[in-house]
Order: sequence, then C-alpha cells, then structure tokens
Amino acid sequence: MKAALKAWTALMAVNGAFWCGPVWADWRDDIGTFRIGVVAEPGAGNAVPGLAVLTQAFTDALGMK
Repeated sequence: MKAALKAWTALMAVNGAFWCGPVWADWRDDIGTFRIGVVAEPGAGNAVPGLAVLTQAFTDALGMK
C-alpha cells in the first residue's frame, strides 16, 4: 500500500508540474488603479486628515506609480 501511495504522489507531482501554465507575478501591469476605502468621521464631509500621507505610503509600499 505504501508503494502505491508513493507512486500516486509522484504521479500527481509530475502531473501538477506539467498541468500548470506560466505564472505572471507582475500584477502592477495588470491593474490600472489600486483603490483603498477610507471611512471619514461623521460630519467631516470628504475631508480625511492625513489622506495624502496615507495614499503616498500605500503607493510607495506597493510600488505603484
């Protein structure tokens, strides 16, 4: 039984290696905008203190333009 399990595991590993297509890790080129929702204090309108700093921090951290 152990030999059959080892053979099946090896077969699945080889099958998985050939079944997978190429991987594209550069998601920055695929999306045009990265949106982040921010909730403001009641009555503040559209003004969020520190929003420009927060936006720049996310832009720098994610490598966005």
